[in-house]
Amino acid sequence: MVIDVIRMSSAEASPAVNVPESVLKKRKRDEQWSLARTKEAEEAKCKSIANRKIIFKRAEKYIKEYNQQVNPQALLTFSKNHISVSRRSITKLSVIFSC
Repeated sequence: MVIDVIRMSSAEASPAVNVPESVLKKRKRDEQWSLARTKEAEEAKCKSIANRKIIFKRAEKYIKEYNQQVNPQALLTFSKNHISVSRRSITKLSVIFSC
């Protein structure tokens, strides 16, 4: 399908259309609102990034505190139940560490 495009010179162009003042005001207002929304969105994004960093640091701090408070006896119980250790290796370790 071939479409012929006719280019008109500026003299042949249709005369300027008068746009009502209310439409011009609405366009201006809409542009201002659009700018405000984009600015708010950028601020919210920056705030969200900052909050995620804070949340992550709190989680790391919690893990660090938890690991410091873990009962060593509980760790031994866990390791005895989940790792098979022969008595011979335990006596060897006790001899090594007793010196």
